[in-house]
Amino acid sequence: MSHPMFRCVLVICAVLAAACGGSQNCKAACDKLNQCNIAASGFQSCSEGCTGQDLTCGQCVNDNSCSAILSGSCGTACPNTTFSSK
Repeated sequence: MSHPMFRCVLVICAVLAAACGGSQNCKAACDKLNQCNIAASGFQSCSEGCTGQDLTCGQCVNDNSCSAILSGSCGTACPNTTFSSK
């Protein structure tokens, strides 16, 4: 009986993993910041395999527009990072 539930859990995990993959990493965030001409003092990692607070911050950068990043939309996700125009 637990077998269908196990499959459901696997499907949910696969969907979540796919949603977190791709461009949702710190390298993509660094690329975006560069394209937006934004300096980010305190942003520590430009690695595809970043974790923890760096990943949270990177995801916020990836999910927001250049102007939103500069206006402070990632302040909570990136508490140790200051964004400014280059």
